[in-house]
Amino acid sequence: MPTYMTRGNYTQGSWASLVDNPQNRLEIVKALGEEVGVKITSAYYSLGEKDFVIISEAADVTDISALLMKVASTGSVNNLETTVLMTGEDVLNSLTKASSVGYRPPGK
Repeated sequence: MPTYMTRGNYTQGSWASLVDNPQNRLEIVKALGEEVGVKITSAYYSLGEKDFVIISEAADVTDISALLMKVASTGSVNNLETTVLMTGEDVLNSLTKASSVGYRPPGK
């Protein structure tokens, strides 16, 4: 099953709400993921450029995008970035396929 890494930021308003009403939002997002077929395997708050990192699995890209669209539509997060993660086996399979492609650079 494809694995995804999503990173993003809470808005200033979201941080203010969390300070006033402390809660672990990552647990809430895990439950939301289940509603659309996304399994969140790990989730972390992070210090630095992004406020959170979420690792998830989804059978179809439309499942993960539906979850991200719903969360983003609330205005509570921004700067979402999602990256498809590949195992070493995935990369090896891709390299094997690439080695048989007959591409030539321009001028060669």
